[in-house]
Amino acid sequence: MTTILVIDDDSSVRSMLSRMLERQNYRVLTAESVDEGLEMLQQYRDIALVITDIVMPGRTGVEGVVAFHQRYPDLPVLAISGGSRTLSKEFSLDSAKLAGANALLPKPFTQENLLEAISRLVTES
Repeated sequence: MTTILVIDDDSSVRSMLSRMLERQNYRVLTAESVDEGLEMLQQYRDIALVITDIVMPGRTGVEGVVAFHQRYPDLPVLAISGGSRTLSKEFSLDSAKLAGANALLPKPFTQENLLEAISRLVTES
């Protein structure tokens, strides 16, 4: 069973993604911050994909993408963002791409878009 780590500061987004992915037979771990996500990556060596929000308090998802690739260079990262009051989702996602994210999805996204991105990333790794 493929394990996916979902990092988002919004508990409702984490819950929605967990339910959606578990129905597709993925094992889902969740974290509410980049730092917690890094701890999960150390603890669970079977994580095949990280899905991270970009706009979060503390370390941003862009900083997370950099840290994930420094520590786990072969681990694919899917960046998601709905933007914020000060940053557009396009700017957030472009920043994540420049930092090394393997794929990008603007919020809101469809289940089909998410599953296509996951399938592509998990197959490539």
